[in-house]
Amino acid sequence: MKCTKAVFTGAMAAAAILSGCDKHDTPPVKDVEVTETVTVSPDGVKTVESEIAVVPENFKDTDIAASVNGNQITWKELNDKVNAIIAASAKSPRPIPEDKIEEARDYFRKQLIEQFISVNMFRDEAKRLNLTVTDATREEAIKKINENIAQREPGKTIEQVFEEYPMGAETARKDFEDQLLIEELFKKEVTEKAQVSDEEVKQRVDEATVIAEEANKKFADAEKLIKDGTPFEDVVKDFSVVKDELKLPKEQLSKIDPAVAEAVTKLEPGKISEKIESKNGLAIVKLVKTVPAIDKAAAKAKIEEIREKIVNGGDFAALAAEYSTCPSGKKGGDLGTFSRGQMVPEFDKAAFEQEIGVVGPVIETQFGYHIVKVTEKKSAGDPPAETVTASHILVGEAPESVDLYLLLVPSQPVPTADSIREEIKMQKSRATAETFREDVRKRTTITAIYPELAK
Repeated sequence: MKCTKAVFTGAMAAAAILSGCDKHDTPPVKDVEVTETVTVSPDGVKTVESEIAVVPENFKDTDIAASVNGNQITWKELNDKVNAIIAASAKSPRPIPEDKIEEARDYFRKQLIEQFISVNMFRDEAKRLNLTVTDATREEAIKKINENIAQREPGKTIEQVFEEYPMGAETARKDFEDQLLIEELFKKEVTEKAQVSDEEVKQRVDEATVIAEEANKKFADAEKLIKDGTPFEDVVKDFSVVKDELKLPKEQLSKIDPAVAEAVTKLEPGKISEKIESKNGLAIVKLVKTVPAIDKAAAKAKIEEIREKIVNGGDFAALAAEYSTCPSGKKGGDLGTFSRGQMVPEFDKAAFEQEIGVVGPVIETQFGYHIVKVTEKKSAGDPPAETVTASHILVGEAPESVDLYLLLVPSQPVPTADSIREEIKMQKSRATAETFREDVRKRTTITAIYPELAK
């Protein structure tokens, strides 16, 4: 039920400030006022003109903060509401910090004026159309809200929520009634007008069916190649949306695709799974290897072992590709060319002090243990600036991980006709709602101290 949204705008705004959501809000402009005037030509065409005027810098209590078709909220009334929210916040578990009080006041003023404009604009439209809220509608709304409240706080009711409302129970009840009336307005002017034909549903079902059949055929073709002996890696490159070997922590794989992660736990290295129907599509996975978790001591021992292999003639690039936990490992550890200060200090020092072609000692940084090999040094410019071209192998602490190839063909079950009808209806409702809002706005005269809210 959406009817609680406007009722509790103040409380939600307070929560936003407390959670830091105010960072993107621009402090309100206090020195301008925008007035919209609607004129109608003889042929019935409506036009809107905006006029910007200077507003006194220091507002008086009786100054108008916003006006909608003559319904006004004064500067004092606005600030009384803001003060009520601030006072309620002071009693909450997370009060607004003292150094953010003024910023919060500006935030709440803007939120309250925005609410004032929307509620009055749509309430006036509902009255123009002679809409009312029936007792049955009201009782059903209260019932649903009480059910939602009880899930969070058993035994609590909407009446208790009204009594706790920062601006008082009477205001809460009035806001609630306004919102019910506005919902009736949108039901009549938006929801009921967003009709969906059987032809539209059939077209969308047919489109979804074709997409699903194409995905199934593509997967079946890939599956046949695998059974006929085509190397799994080649099939992945030709058919999968994931082309390269994946190296992932087991925990991360579980979050990305639980079904694939579960299949991997049942595989031996080098083995291929059966068909997997995952949330991301149709899949088959080949486990290359499972890499045990590495603690700091194991990381140090491993990097020393790798360095020993290099010193005894091992290929640096091949060992980087096999063991390095840095993404550069796929390129043989190549980091390209960089200048002083681009790397962390320990790495920077090693790279610029090592001789070309020499494999340096193991160094430790915040990322783990490194072996660095410098392949080129240059100095150019005035004053001269040094650059280094280098490769490295990184071994750091790491959780248990898996190396695998994943054949993944995106596919989704064909939605039911009812779900497609609802989806189309929602899409039409959004478009209809925007058009309706614009039409109502053209019939509304708005004045506000925030220019963007009067547009």
